[in-house]
Formats: sequence, C-alpha cells, structure tokens
Amino acid sequence: MNKLTVIIPFLNEGEELENTLRSIREHSDGEVDILVINDASTDGWDYGNVARKYRAVYMINEQRLGVAASRDLGVKCCKTPYFLLLDAHMRFYDKDWVETIVSELERDERSLLCCQTKILTKENGCVTECNSGGTFGAYLDFSEAGAMQLHWKGNERFAGESVEDIPCVLGAGYACTKWYWAYLKGLEGLRYYGCDEAYISLKVWLEGGRCRLLKEVVIGHIYRSRFPYQVSNTDIFYNQMLIAETLLPDDMRNAVFSRLKKESEALFEGAGKIFAENREIVALLK
Repeated sequence: MNKLTVIIPFLNEGEELENTLRSIREHSDGEVDILVINDASTDGWDYGNVARKYRAVYMINEQRLGVAASRDLGVKCCKTPYFLLLDAHMRFYDKDWVETIVSELERDERSLLCCQTKILTKENGCVTECNSGGTFGAYLDFSEAGAMQLHWKGNERFAGESVEDIPCVLGAGYACTKWYWAYLKGLEGLRYYGCDEAYISLKVWLEGGRCRLLKEVVIGHIYRSRFPYQVSNTDIFYNQMLIAETLLPDDMRNAVFSRLKKESEALFEGAGKIFAENREIVALLK
C-alpha cells in the first residue's frame, strides 16, 4: 500500500494536466496514489480520460470551489497518511522524491514540507528553465509597504544540509500528514484563490510545528503570465483580512487592514462586505 497521495486541483489546464501526470508516473514507479480534482473546468477537455490513462482518481466539482477548498477536499478524500499538493503544470526529474518526502514526514509528523522549485516558462509549447538563481522557500513581509506579501527567500541558512527550516512555503509542492492538516483546519475559510501559502505557513508556526524545505526534491513549476480562469482581487483582499483577523495580534491586524484600505478603498469595502457576511465562520476559525 502506498503511503503518499499526490493531490492536484486544476481549472482549465488543457494539455498540462497530462504532462504533469506523465512526469509523476515516469519518476515514481507506481509508488504514489494520484487524486485530481477538476474545479468546474469550462474548456471542454476530456480530463476524465487523461486521469484514467495515468491511473489517477478523478473528481469533479460541479460548481467552482477554488483552489483552497479543492485542496482541502483532496486531503479529506485521500486514502494515504501523507500527501503532496501540486499544481497541474509541474515537472519531476528524479525517482527519489517519494522516499524522501515519506521519510521526512515519518520523522516529523508536525511539519509542512516545501519542495525546491525550478522555475519554468512555456512559450509556443516549449518549456524552458529560467536561470533565476536559487530559491530557498519564502518569507512574509510585514512592513508598512508590503504587509502580508510573500517574497522568495534567496539564501539558504545551512549550506550543505539537505533539509532546513524556512519561514513560509512557496512554489507549489507542499507535503504534510493528513492528520496534521486536519488538526490545523487546513485552508478553511479562504475564498477561491490567493494567500494559501501565507495562511498555512503561519498556522504551522503558531501551532508549534515547522515549515521545512527539502532541497534535494526539485520540482519544475511553469509560471504563467496569465491565469486560464478568472481571479478576483476582492477575494485576495478578503483572504488577507481573514488571515489578519484570525492569526495576527491586534496591532499587526490593524496595520494589514489599514494597508489594504490605502491600496484600494473599493476592493477593501467589497471584501469587507463579504467579511461581515462570514463573521460566524471567521469566529470559528480563531
């Protein structure tokens, strides 16, 4: 019985879902389960056939839930003790990643693992690696100018070590134990898209766990210039407000709310209306 499930929520990914599944199967020797969640795609692609071809469990959201809720759904439905969250436009390069992830989670079940990111671009069907230097996780900027913004961390703390603690995960490729994710309430409360990494990373550290970077598990991630679906800035504002309200002390919370209002009063008011309608949910997350 496999110990790890790869969970891939997606929306309008076209050929990239198959490319990602092929890469997983070619570099895992059947050592993982795969669960793909179609978040109400509208592009007409036959994703069910693609899933069957690569022996993946296929789920369809009849209405769009968003990436956060779809990730939580995948974790709830997976049958293994450990899981790896991926986007549907990623690549693998070696066959050691399954054993590395499982071994690390068996060693520390209260950790959130982040795989090393290889930044890729895709032009006219050709995938190219970007020479962008190394990335070593990310950090949250809580300054007045950048409150609640995630930035790549460009330096490693312990050169030569294969695993090290990092402030925040970033880049997709996040592994965790199913029970610990449930204990943290996962990404519960977030709307559609945005702030997943900041939310779960803060939860882990505040609970007493650790975010850790697996430097030797490298996963290529195609970074796109635009989304194949609609993204609402109001939802992103709301998600930042949710994180600030539920996880931050009052002074930092107030600073985040103030910065959002200065950035766009219209978006702040729109998010505030949604926030007011969800007061009971927000209270339950505290």
